[in-house]
Amino acid sequence: MADFSVDITSDGGLTTFDPDPLKVPPGSLVSWNNKTGSEQQIEAPAQGVPGTGGGVAAFETTVTFPGLSTTPEYWIPSTAPAGTSYPYSAKAGGNGTIVVVAVQDLPEI
Repeated sequence: MADFSVDITSDGGLTTFDPDPLKVPPGSLVSWNNKTGSEQQIEAPAQGVPGTGGGVAAFETTVTFPGLSTTPEYWIPSTAPAGTSYPYSAKAGGNGTIVVVAVQDLPEI
């Protein structure tokens, strides 16, 4: 199950993502929720430097029908430094970005 999700929407025929950019801590799993009226598929190029703990292989989801979430989920390496950006796109058009943020300790309640 994904830790974070992005909504795929359509605005005037253009595919858009919400939120964009999506900000996540290292080690997160991300999925996309198809809130359009057509099938969607998300892809991302190979990114980072393989073998350094920050490399991510090229990625592609299965075709996702309206109302469903993508599979597989996109994994952000647990060693990805804050500020790292992972761009992605929908095959139908539209681009988005995932940005790694530093993990923050929450104050005790």
